[in-house]
Amino acid sequence: MGSLPPDAPPPISLPAQQGHLLRRYPNSRVVRRRERLLWSGTLTPAEYTATYELLIDHQIGKPPLVYVVRPRLRLVDGQGLPHVYPLNTLCLFLGNREWHQSIPIADTLVPWASEWLLFYELWLATGEEWLGEGEHPPPGPVNRHARRRHSREDTTKLTRLTTALRLVYGLPADLEELLFNARLTPTRPTMSPTSAPSHSTTDQADFGRRLEGHPDLLRLE
Repeated sequence: MGSLPPDAPPPISLPAQQGHLLRRYPNSRVVRRRERLLWSGTLTPAEYTATYELLIDHQIGKPPLVYVVRPRLRLVDGQGLPHVYPLNTLCLFLGNREWHQSIPIADTLVPWASEWLLFYELWLATGEEWLGEGEHPPPGPVNRHARRRHSREDTTKLTRLTTALRLVYGLPADLEELLFNARLTPTRPTMSPTSAPSHSTTDQADFGRRLEGHPDLLRLE
């Protein structure tokens, strides 16, 4: 995902991506580190919707991460967030034909994220199925070997997301709050509806153990 198709032009340089982003979104922020570009900005998908703070982590040779930092996202009737990848990063395109590193982020990933947020608002309002087009990410692995591999990949992704948040928001930032949406999962059906938190207590504990097992997540690169 995000890699170049054989007939694609060369990747856009990070300074060029930065220029596109700041021209189109002058009130946003860009942080660059080596072969990495981080974009942070706010999006209001429609006149009567909330305003969302978004983070995009773009690295040469890797698929981008698109993550809603604030406000805290909500769920509908115990359903998980639709159309997302692990850690609730947004699913915005499929394969390398819709987006790859030769295409400006400002013209694609950012407006696509705004469209995702609009469909998220509609999903909250109706409580029905996702109305946006596109294929949904496949379900999780079913065998033990695949689950272990995916668990390692999720830990690597958590490290990447945490580092991105630290680079943009700094060391004094509240990491638990910044990662709230990454750990948002449906509550278990056995819990009382009046006392159920907005995400599973078991999943919160597992998420906390991952952080404790990787103290490097609390440090900048």
